[in-house]
Amino acid sequence: MFKLFQPKWQVDEAAFPTLLSDIKSITVISFEDEQEISLSKNEITAFLVLFRKGSFKNMFKCATSYEIEIKHSGGSTKYYIHADAIGPFPGGLRQVIFTPKSKSFSIFIEKIYTFKTNTLK
Repeated sequence: MFKLFQPKWQVDEAAFPTLLSDIKSITVISFEDEQEISLSKNEITAFLVLFRKGSFKNMFKCATSYEIEIKHSGGSTKYYIHADAIGPFPGGLRQVIFTPKSKSFSIFIEKIYTFKTNTLK
């Protein structure tokens, strides 16, 4: 019998965001303009809500423009934004990514990033 492969998040590389305890801060870094912003407590809550529903998929030959660093009680963990998905690696031939059910993930990040970097100028 043929069994379908269900991709699983690579926990050994980076714990899934909702599994982190006592999140202290979330920083979004753009590889394009090399600026970074920090999310407010409300934005952190909204960010984590996006990970409650969605699906895991295999992504091939991916690239990224944003890095997210989450500081928590266990240290810090980095993630990378790939369009409307998040993964534990900045790129590569293959990785398992998570795509939130809400298709506005990249819009959420872009909106916050654009607003905050424009107010810094």
